[in-house]
Amino acid sequence: MKKFNLTLLVLIIGLSGFAQYKKANYFEKEGRTYSIGTRFYSLGDGRGTPMGYTFAVASDKVGKQFFSGYEFQYIPSYKFEFGTTDYYGAKVTTQGKTKGQLFYTMNLGYHLLENNEDRKIKPYIIASLNGRLFGGVKETNGDGGDARIVPETQLSFGIGGGAGCVFYVTSWLGLYGESGYTYQFNISQEGSGDNVYWLFPRHTYISAGLRFRVAGN
Repeated sequence: MKKFNLTLLVLIIGLSGFAQYKKANYFEKEGRTYSIGTRFYSLGDGRGTPMGYTFAVASDKVGKQFFSGYEFQYIPSYKFEFGTTDYYGAKVTTQGKTKGQLFYTMNLGYHLLENNEDRKIKPYIIASLNGRLFGGVKETNGDGGDARIVPETQLSFGIGGGAGCVFYVTSWLGLYGESGYTYQFNISQEGSGDNVYWLFPRHTYISAGLRFRVAGN
């Protein structure tokens, strides 16, 4: 319920804020879109499916099939749990909690249908590169002598791809949904391979939200 309320609040603030800025001609670049939404990450292996929040800016000009931009993804703290063995070979359960994580993503997309101003439904495909700006382990009961450890410092970056669709309710407001897969790479000086438990591994995702479009005068 808390996550639902926070999501609703973010969408309401974004909608009202954009309407005010639009009246004041704050967004001056034609072909620019701004998106806010939520994203679910299917991480598995004791991490569950945490929900994050996204804010994206893109250059999407009428008549052009390609569009590109950048995105910030924030994932609040979530719990994790996995089984391993300790130094003596006894079975143990490692539990813990992550810090909030912030990712910066660069996106390149392609409209599957002709990108004209009157089209209300716009399906697309998208490719992305991401890197984590901050985040890591907040707390864990794991021990450094366990067969599988949780490194305190984890460098994380990845490449992804997906497909989505935008439905424009008005000339400047749209609803979007997107789903895809991200192949995430993780590096740590404390270990590698199967003996390391990564906080943000490769995963599928699904996202939805609002998209605001700056149309021409």
